[in-house]
Amino acid sequence: MKRIVLHGVLAGSILCGTVSARFAFRARYAEERRVIAAEAREQRVRELAAAWNGLRYTNVPAAQASQCIFTNASFRTLPLSNVQHSKLESRLGEVLSYLYEPSFDEYHRLKTEKLDWQFEPSEGARKLVSNSLASLHEPREVARRLWDSVANEHERAGHARMTAICLENVSAEVTHSDSVTSLLHGKVAKGLTVLRQANDPGFRYVTPSSLPTNASPEPVFVHLSLFARSSGSTNAGPVYLSLEWSEQSQNWVLSQMYSDVLLNMHVMF
Repeated sequence: MKRIVLHGVLAGSILCGTVSARFAFRARYAEERRVIAAEAREQRVRELAAAWNGLRYTNVPAAQASQCIFTNASFRTLPLSNVQHSKLESRLGEVLSYLYEPSFDEYHRLKTEKLDWQFEPSEGARKLVSNSLASLHEPREVARRLWDSVANEHERAGHARMTAICLENVSAEVTHSDSVTSLLHGKVAKGLTVLRQANDPGFRYVTPSSLPTNASPEPVFVHLSLFARSSGSTNAGPVYLSLEWSEQSQNWVLSQMYSDVLLNMHVMF
């Protein structure tokens, strides 16, 4: 009986040791895999940053940059009306001018001037100004508070300006969808490390997408992508812009903006 008990204890000890060793090795291997994956991601980021930094960047006035961009074949062949083409070139110049020198007054003008718009505080606005949102009644006040919150939250990087762009590598396409997937993985895709979406207080426009189905054509978006440098970082990176055509306002409205975190830009769009 003693021998049986001893054998049982020995077997139990071996089993416990085996299980403990397996758990120990499993934890160690999991940690090793995590470290290897992190190193691979960091290496990939370094490779992308090196490639993007190696492009030729030009610091020219916004209007001139817009004119240069529109000589690109991909812009000349966009399936747009003459009015849409003309408005797109002037609107892009205004957008680039704003991104070169971000200011609240210019931002508010781009979002509201001569446009048919409505306002509903966005989720981002509610999160950043939740404590004071109830006391704010005017859309401009909400937008201004969000602007200040972004600047304060990110200190020196808040509203970092675009300093130069790569004019040889600007892409554009016309789509009927404004989804993140259609913007980042469509014809204007340029890759990214980690995505950052620009804040929007909640300006909304009377567009075909918001009208009754039986009375509206498909919405028209122009997606643009370019490589840029910013005052918030020593690294270059891609910027994605989406503009939507407002038939009622006969102009392009600012829809979405995404940038790579390497640019360290927290500008509102």
